Amino acid sequence: MPSFEEPAAGVRPLADMQGDVVHRYRKKKHARYVFAKVTRSSQTRAWLKQRLDEGAFTTNGSYDSTSSRATLNAAFSYQGLVRLGVPEMRISHLTAFREDMERRAARLGDVCESRPECWEEGMRGSDMLLVLTAQHEQDVKRAEEDLRETVAASRGIEVTYTAPCATLHEGGEHFGFRDGFSEPAIEGVKTGPVKGEGVLMRWGRWRRLALGEFVLGHRDEGGLYSPAPLGPLGSAATFMVVRRLQQDVWGFRKYTAEQGDRLKQTTEWVQAKMIGRWRSGTALAVNPFEAEERPGEEQLEAGHVHPNDFRYADDPYGLRCPLGAHVRRAFPRDSLGWQGRLTERHRIIRRGIPYGPVAPQKAEEDTCEDRGLMFVCYQASIERQFEFIQQQWLGDGNAFKLGRERDPLTSPGGGEGQMIVIATRRESPERSPEFLAGIPSFVTTRGGGYYLLPGGAGLQALAGGAC
Repeated sequence: MPSFEEPAAGVRPLADMQGDVVHRYRKKKHARYVFAKVTRSSQTRAWLKQRLDEGAFTTNGSYDSTSSRATLNAAFSYQGLVRLGVPEMRISHLTAFREDMERRAARLGDVCESRPECWEEGMRGSDMLLVLTAQHEQDVKRAEEDLRETVAASRGIEVTYTAPCATLHEGGEHFGFRDGFSEPAIEGVKTGPVKGEGVLMRWGRWRRLALGEFVLGHRDEGGLYSPAPLGPLGSAATFMVVRRLQQDVWGFRKYTAEQGDRLKQTTEWVQAKMIGRWRSGTALAVNPFEAEERPGEEQLEAGHVHPNDFRYADDPYGLRCPLGAHVRRAFPRDSLGWQGRLTERHRIIRRGIPYGPVAPQKAEEDTCEDRGLMFVCYQASIERQFEFIQQQWLGDGNAFKLGRERDPLTSPGGGEGQMIVIATRRESPERSPEFLAGIPSFVTTRGGGYYLLPGGAGLQALAGGAC
């Protein structure tokens, strides 16, 4: 068993890390997620080597200077690494990564219609995930055509599934809410404000999260190194979780409209209580009474309060933001006590992107089109970060003193979900609690997997069979 007191591989600069992890591809509005099988390992390694020689894979160091209009990144499942010749002794200690999402589906709440048997067949058991992004649709389409040509010519890779994705208007998602908030402030990475996104310290001060929470080979918040592949695969690498989440937009609108009529509130009010933010992105913890426009970049630079700069400790009973609201459960901040110390080791970097057409606002009936979110997150420990959030915070209510109450948005409800909402004093002087009962499932898992996103040294080792 390897020791986790020292890094599994030598620490390499973040410039060697594949892109879109610690630095987001902010201008890339279109993407293709290409799932593939390794049919011949030697040919696949040759394909990797050729792409590396061409500088095809985008890293943090090459992103700003690249002349290409599209980016390419490659991730590998446990099975894929083994098929490429990686000795199992170097990765077998990574339990969740080895077992993969499909074998751990029940503990993630992927049951009923979300069980693996109902997933998109081409996403199950994939060996490689190739991700293309570009600012314009024609560029990502051209990049996909070029990729397919090289893959076909390699005679060692079989594409099994391709998921076209694109950001929606103003950075929202299909339920109608602006997305992309609560991204962690990371040590050594100059992205985003620290307040509300880092770690709260004494006297109201904030600091950035340890880099090792997200990048292997660096110390995490516990002062240790997370378990990583032995050898070059553990250098400048991270674990990537991918989930294709189908959204029932019509069901969400119908349910919240009915509950709004019953509670004599607006549909938007009910939706905001379930999500924890207004559609504009403003948090209920900041403004519990009415929606307001999200501040633009110029306002933020002028000193406007950032939409993520808030806490929950001063709202212990959920008078402003319900205890069971989605964003409060996914990132409880300091609501669990101890100045947020109980949450700092369970953060993830989210990089999801929607897929499918936007649902018309005034359509008379459900058009039954497939739409949702290609959820992507990065972390150093799949178990401690992604799976903990999915199991303990979204799939269970104990941490929030809510018993078996589950997340109202993402957890399977089957008509049995419920949630407590409380009207604020200005809306209702008596502040009487109300129940949202019979909450159905609005999100269904249609596929997913656990992958390793190697750094440049790891990709070189895979291509050369030197892992």
